[in-house]
Amino acid sequence: MSLERQFAQFLVGRQILKFGDFTLKDGSGSPFFLDFGALSTGKAFNQVGDFFRARIEETVGFSNVDFLYGPPYKATVLAAATAMRFQERELPCLFTRKEAKKHGEGGTQYGHAPQPGERYLLLDDVMSSGGTKVEALESLPKQHCLGVVVGVDRRHRSEGKTAAQLFTEQTEVPVVSLITLEALVSQCEHLVDEKKHRAMKEFLHR
Repeated sequence: MSLERQFAQFLVGRQILKFGDFTLKDGSGSPFFLDFGALSTGKAFNQVGDFFRARIEETVGFSNVDFLYGPPYKATVLAAATAMRFQERELPCLFTRKEAKKHGEGGTQYGHAPQPGERYLLLDDVMSSGGTKVEALESLPKQHCLGVVVGVDRRHRSEGKTAAQLFTEQTEVPVVSLITLEALVSQCEHLVDEKKHRAMKEFLHR
């Protein structure tokens, strides 16, 4: 069974793929939503970590990676879960806060202390407009991002190109997804009921 098929089953089985009337970050409506915040058990964390690890191993690889970066909020779990499932060596994780902590250790970063010139992978749940990914890269100006790895590429388009393509043109950082929205819709044909699947297809082709 392909990784895409397994991951689609995981998204449905773990109720990460939700159906209803949702408003996306850009203000548009959607009949479904990808909620990686639904992950809440050790087994689920192990599973998602295995999926990300496998996708990284077959694409950008881990050999040149000094640390994983999981920006706030849901990506912190994805980075930690992936690092835990990588057994070849200890793989540090960097996390950041949206607002600086004003007590204790203070600052916006915790976990791994990145050094100038270190290389990292940025992990996140979905690729939508790509704006938050650009902000994440800008927060680490002295380090080099080898790639952005996301669970689902929603394939948002502008001027005939996807957000992932535009992001890579702007930053020279490749984007890898475990599954694209087109592939997810295709894989869900027999995983969700016909009405929900039809709504997904209509959203994809609108």
